[in-house]
Amino acid sequence: MKREGQQVFCAYQAEEIFAYIEEHPQYERVAVVLSGDVGFFSGAKEFLACAKKREEEMEIRVIPGISSLVYFCAKLRVPWEKVKAVSVHGREEGLISSVREHPAVFALAGGKNQIAKLCKKLTEYGFGECEIAVGEKLSYPEERIWRGKVRECCELETESLSVFLI
Repeated sequence: MKREGQQVFCAYQAEEIFAYIEEHPQYERVAVVLSGDVGFFSGAKEFLACAKKREEEMEIRVIPGISSLVYFCAKLRVPWEKVKAVSVHGREEGLISSVREHPAVFALAGGKNQIAKLCKKLTEYGFGECEIAVGEKLSYPEERIWRGKVRECCELETESLSVFLI
């Protein structure tokens, strides 16, 4: 929540965030807020590595949120302890083998409508009849969860950073 007089800078890349902080030495306290669990395919990893490389002393507190995996599985009422978690955000190569080898796979997708593209690929590899749940804008008022067969979502329009469980 923004308070009066606070400045907000939106960026994801750690170098860009640090450049902004260095350009504004008048800010004595800075909060870098990332959504989700800081240990689950998060920008926090890059941010902390970038901070470690810098010479200046800074106090960094890491406060984790709830990962999209935990949130989505809770919404679906599915236990997640045996779910294989992968990110296909910029790296799709392991998805097919993960689906072949594991009874349940959760994936972070990246890019608008990437889930439809992935479902086409999954259908080509024989997984078209598998059950899938797709979530987008999780925890936001516009949250949407869709369930069906993989083959049915080959044309599904989704937002960037959507997730699915197959």
